[in-house]
Amino acid sequence: MTTVVEAMTALLEDDSVAEIMVDGPDRVYVERRGKLEDTDVCFAGDQQVIDWANSLLTLHGWSPVGEGRPWMDARLQDGGRVLVVVPPVAVSGPSVVIRKFFRLPLTFDQLLGHGSINQTIVDFMKVVMQARLNVIIAGGTASGKTTLANMIVELMPEEERLVAVEWAHDQ
Repeated sequence: MTTVVEAMTALLEDDSVAEIMVDGPDRVYVERRGKLEDTDVCFAGDQQVIDWANSLLTLHGWSPVGEGRPWMDARLQDGGRVLVVVPPVAVSGPSVVIRKFFRLPLTFDQLLGHGSINQTIVDFMKVVMQARLNVIIAGGTASGKTTLANMIVELMPEEERLVAVEWAHDQ
């Protein structure tokens, strides 16, 4: 029988999972290929969710959540992001959202193959990068900003640089 910790570890290691969402002890979802899927993972209760989240946070060098610190927005060592919110801020129980990054970066050829972009866009980005024009990449959470930034770096002349400006706050 698989434990909750083993099941959650498997989801964290699964390259097809882009996001893990824990909404209380009995609601664990994942995003795969842009689709939300329910899982059969169930925690024993709110405290087990909090204990698991705190073990993940401390493993990556962050402070645990609890009384006086009802939420933590942190980065994992692999670049992924985790947000943990517990009562009283989370009124229906603890919530954990983990946004993972692809281990292997996407390429323009892959996006072309999936039909996510067309050749005109790729050609345009090549011209923009070679002309040394400024580009701003903006969008909502999980919209692909980091993925696109990583991809266009490959189109930039070697002597150019990428400057990333991101909202960050101290914990």
